[in-house]
Amino acid sequence: MLVSCSNVKFGLAYRGTAVPAVFHGGDHRATMTLTDRREGNSTESGPAVSGNSLALTRSSDKLCGLIAVIGRNRFGPRMETPSIYNVPNALTTVRFGLAIAVVVLIPLGEFGAALATFLIAVSTDWMDGYWARKYGQVTKLGRIFDPFVDKIIICGTFIALVEVDASPIASWMATIVVARELLVTSLRGIIEGGGGDFSASWLGKWKMVVQCAAIVAVLLMYVLTPVPGWLPGTTTVLVWAAIGITVYSGVDYTLIAARVMQASPVSPTSSPADSPVPSPAPKD
Repeated sequence: MLVSCSNVKFGLAYRGTAVPAVFHGGDHRATMTLTDRREGNSTESGPAVSGNSLALTRSSDKLCGLIAVIGRNRFGPRMETPSIYNVPNALTTVRFGLAIAVVVLIPLGEFGAALATFLIAVSTDWMDGYWARKYGQVTKLGRIFDPFVDKIIICGTFIALVEVDASPIASWMATIVVARELLVTSLRGIIEGGGGDFSASWLGKWKMVVQCAAIVAVLLMYVLTPVPGWLPGTTTVLVWAAIGITVYSGVDYTLIAARVMQASPVSPTSSPADSPVPSPAPKD
């Protein structure tokens, strides 16, 4: 068998007969032509490749298809990496500025402005991820920068609220929030750096929702005068719920990481598969 892929050729015996096979590469799809000299037949199977998946119509072509895929991955044309100067990263940068503004406004006593800025920042959180997935603008920078900004918004606001007089946020609560984020980020870096999968779960997404609700409730207590009778109790419930789900999700991620590392020990020299398109940023 002779496989030609981007001017790189591989020789292989197939069923005892040399069978030339030409791999036609493309940006997203590929077809493969097989010629059997014994029968004088020509068979074309396609598309053989779509992204990283393999779909062959005939079982007898699987071996040749595998070699074609290997040839394309190593030597074939690669998809262009999206530019880091795009709309999702611009939105994340704006959200980063809003997060810094919230942390600055709270110690100054500008609780109304801090609340409005915080609501704008968290309400636009979904926009950058949606845009990146819809228009194929997911970048490695965005995958790192987006969750980093999320952590600045939550951790920074919790820390800033500790200094406010009569704040329901205690210093140990802010410490738990920060410690959990550092723990999960470290575990993800170890596992994904070794080629493992440590995707965010729905528990992590709900954790951020409850944390945001608790922050909004706390800020409302300093914005509304007089304070409604229902607000203090609601704030207390939301704050404790946020701390509870923060601890629970941290334990859950730790157990998941332990199972993943036990099933496939991470090697310091290993590296994840080279993918031209990084996956969307995790919301953990």
